[in-house]
Amino acid sequence: MPGPLAAGDAPHFFFEELKDLSFEPTAWTARGHNLGGINQPLWLHPVMILYRYLGQLLGNDLTIRILFYLPAIILAGLGPFLLTRYLKFSGKIQFFSSLFYLLNTYFLLLIDGGQVGVALAYGFFPVTLLFLIKNKFWPALTITFLLTVADPRIAVICFLTALLWNLNSKNLKFYILLVVTLVGLTAYWWFPLAKIRQAVSLGMPDLTLVRLRHAITIFSPHWPGNIFGKVANPPWYFYGVSVLILGNLVWTKKRKLVILFLVFAFLATIPLGSAFRDSTKFFVPLVLLGGILIGQTVEKFKKSWATALVYVYLIFLVHPALLGNLNFVLSGNKYSGDFQKIYENSKTDNSFFRTAWFPSVHPLTFETESTPALDAKDLVNLRPLAAVNAGSSDNFNYIHRDNFLDWYDLLGIKYLVFSGDPRNPYPNEEERQSWDDLLALTATTSGLVRQDWITDISVYENPDTLPRIFSTDQLNVVIGPELATNYQLLTTVYVEDGKWDPHTLEGTASESASLVFNGKNETDLAMSFLQDYFVGPADAGKNQWAVYGPEEYLTYKYQLLIRDYVFNDFDYNRGIAFSTQEGEKITFEFKVPETGNYVVAARRAGPDGDFGWETSQKTLKKGRHKEVIASNGKLSIFNVIALIPKTEFDKAIALAKTFNLHFGSVSDDETRDFVWEQVEVEKTSPTRYLVNFPENARWIVFTDSYHPGWAMTKDRLEYPSLPAYSMVNVFYRRPGWVTAEMVFAGQDQVRWGIWVSTVSILTLAIIWLWKRK
Repeated sequence: MPGPLAAGDAPHFFFEELKDLSFEPTAWTARGHNLGGINQPLWLHPVMILYRYLGQLLGNDLTIRILFYLPAIILAGLGPFLLTRYLKFSGKIQFFSSLFYLLNTYFLLLIDGGQVGVALAYGFFPVTLLFLIKNKFWPALTITFLLTVADPRIAVICFLTALLWNLNSKNLKFYILLVVTLVGLTAYWWFPLAKIRQAVSLGMPDLTLVRLRHAITIFSPHWPGNIFGKVANPPWYFYGVSVLILGNLVWTKKRKLVILFLVFAFLATIPLGSAFRDSTKFFVPLVLLGGILIGQTVEKFKKSWATALVYVYLIFLVHPALLGNLNFVLSGNKYSGDFQKIYENSKTDNSFFRTAWFPSVHPLTFETESTPALDAKDLVNLRPLAAVNAGSSDNFNYIHRDNFLDWYDLLGIKYLVFSGDPRNPYPNEEERQSWDDLLALTATTSGLVRQDWITDISVYENPDTLPRIFSTDQLNVVIGPELATNYQLLTTVYVEDGKWDPHTLEGTASESASLVFNGKNETDLAMSFLQDYFVGPADAGKNQWAVYGPEEYLTYKYQLLIRDYVFNDFDYNRGIAFSTQEGEKITFEFKVPETGNYVVAARRAGPDGDFGWETSQKTLKKGRHKEVIASNGKLSIFNVIALIPKTEFDKAIALAKTFNLHFGSVSDDETRDFVWEQVEVEKTSPTRYLVNFPENARWIVFTDSYHPGWAMTKDRLEYPSLPAYSMVNVFYRRPGWVTAEMVFAGQDQVRWGIWVSTVSILTLAIIWLWKRK
């Protein structure tokens, strides 16, 4: 197909973007994260190094074909043929296994959706399985390593398939040796991901997309639209696939492959956590086994017309793709030149800036490490914007609020690009109306300047953005919910957001920070020092209440709103539970380490008030202790409960008083001005900056996502960042500092991982050469 294959998840790199694909992978990246985050697909980086140099030589369009699409398609056709030939299956089985593995709803949607890493791993899968079954160590090690580079999740599934296919003591020793070796070779990606402490995030629930009817018909739930969230059931004529496959239970005595197929059909229907994101990855062995079983069925046919009929039937099942009627890479759609014009205009601006793409980033978006692109629909997940949204149904509700552009200024969002939803080519009438309303609202927003870039895509400039890194002279430490809108840009941390330990402020000069008791008191401050003892509703032993995790903030906020409760508080990143039924209970069981005096503290709210702490003192014996919270029939809301040794509770109360005396407190309605100052910064890499402090600077604000791995370092000492505005980093400048380095510690873990992989490669090379002699 001509032109850029940029749709869905397929990467597209303009020339300037290729430079970000450095030889050493970075632990922190702006691509794929709003405001930056952990670089998770580090396993793919060896391919991306090739991508950089081939891209600079051949251009993006040819490079993505050479590295991903063509190998995936060639291997998907060739791999099953080689596997079935080695296993001495008949020619019909070889043909149908290759045909079905190449032309099925799952693989075609991988290609159409631009899931290039998974598609490449799909191609490698049967070849890898072949060498695992052969028990040839060096070829198996090489091809399996290549599979892990494409997608380690598929490699795990391939190992599982090989074990179930041909498990015996000899094979088991072979697999153990292979796994141990691969652990060393792949340390460059698993070691940093295992070691880097994950930041507090909104999380991602398991996606349960596949039902047994999808698995046994090998029908991808998104076929043929490939639109996320729109799951379809198999049409009636797809059940012929299950007849061709499961019929082997009747007309053959060798049922091992059928049983194996059913095992993977079951695995494809169960959620497997965020690592797999969804269970459709188990379609890979399903498709391979299904093709072989279909071939076995066809082998029973005596008439050639019956074989031809099955062939035509399988082709018919995927005819939308063959006719170019899919929606993305395989649609044949041509993009306008608007994205090229946006690229040409954006790259001339040499300053740091972010762009917000409405509703989400298009694959042809221009973004470098210095010009990150944000998914506008996800900006509402940032706490300051989420706090003014009513719920999760309207991502852009906050734009109706006054001063929302102040947050865009703070985050350096200079351009707003209204390119439409790249994953929803056919919006319904309600979606089109919402889009038109958003465009009309933006056009009347004061402070935005429409850009004349001669495109059909509306682009607005927000001219008064702040730099990525700036300084202030005062920090507000807020106990309670967000400050009022007219004080929103004051550099602020919230002790109740659950992202940091307020003990971190010990050693901070008294004039550098002030406490703000926003509807709270010293007890609330004291409890923030005791977060290690907190237990949230998700940890209850028995529960009859409605429970929501912290990632469901907007959802539970709306659920409380329709019950006439306006939720303003933070939840210590533990979520909440609520009940309106009298007598409903939520039960917690605590381990009592030793006999003594304890304080039981529960953070609760009723229909008429904000969260407050209910405490009681108890003398408990060593062992187990149960606490039950019951609903009184009105709206009862619960956040956290804690069993705290009395001595630790008393220390926290004393520390809260000390903090109050040291920093002093101001009311939330006192007039204060937000004053910032430019900071001279020398960027060494995306994970290291040399900061030259302005004379009056006490705090340095770095507007990438807050992560505890960021620290200000000086003389081999590290001082971690705090979560300013509960979303970005702020660092304290120690007295006497003129310069210091702002460093993301995770990069050291990447280097250790690369070192282990390098030593493993050299060791294996020496062993291989020695064995050849």
